[in-house]
Amino acid sequence: MTHSTIRSRWHNLTGPTQSLIKAAIIGSLATALIMAIAWFLYQASQPDPAEQAENTCQAYVQHHLKAPSTAEFSTLTAVTPDTEPDTRVISGYVDAQNGFGAQVRTQFTCTIRGGIVDTFWSRP
Repeated sequence: MTHSTIRSRWHNLTGPTQSLIKAAIIGSLATALIMAIAWFLYQASQPDPAEQAENTCQAYVQHHLKAPSTAEFSTLTAVTPDTEPDTRVISGYVDAQNGFGAQVRTQFTCTIRGGIVDTFWSRP
């Protein structure tokens, strides 16, 4: 169909039909815009996977401490292996009181796969 054919058919339509088609087009565009905004807001509200993995590891370490409220974590290092994009290996240390009240530094490494602690290693 050529541009002139479309134009002549458009002009042959009655006023109410043209209005209905215009309303349908505007409604479709508005719906598409609302869906795009909703998708953007949903994506923005999702937690960062790296941050989520670090939080999971810290929670796991705290759960195994004698005095979790005394825990002070170092800056964590996180690595994603090239061959396993759903995996994060997180390392750091935590200073916390032991069962006798003495402050002890413990090194740890967590391997997070799919948001769950897969392996855990620590040493004082």
